[in-house]
Amino acid sequence: MLEGFVKIPLLSGSSFLSVTSNGLNFNNNVVYRMNKVKYIVLLLNEDKKQLAIQKCDENTEDKISFFRDEKNLKNGVRFNNRETQIMIAQMMNWNLEQYNYRVDGIYYEKEQAMIFDLNMARKFKKRIVKNSTNN
Repeated sequence: MLEGFVKIPLLSGSSFLSVTSNGLNFNNNVVYRMNKVKYIVLLLNEDKKQLAIQKCDENTEDKISFFRDEKNLKNGVRFNNRETQIMIAQMMNWNLEQYNYRVDGIYYEKEQAMIFDLNMARKFKKRIVKNSTNN
């Protein structure tokens, strides 16, 4: 009776990537949608201005360690690769000193990949945290 049906994971909120001056941050929904993969490859389509992550195995050239620790899952996954941040910011003409950018991703089961269309990014003014001192 249920032949041809597939499970659809229901997660609250969207799967998104944040690009900030501190790094690339994939929220925990991305980790779940990617089925907690250990390794990914990071892919960029400069013409379409899209970033993708795709599942791979430990023998894949240029693999990146992705999901490592169940207890830190609530924080998602962060990459602090300055070169990648600068490359994306320059390509998109983004100001990472004043703004953070958030891009929703779409997961493609067949390719075991998630694509983030950087053209659809929303920018948010950085919050300035003031240190309070009692003098």
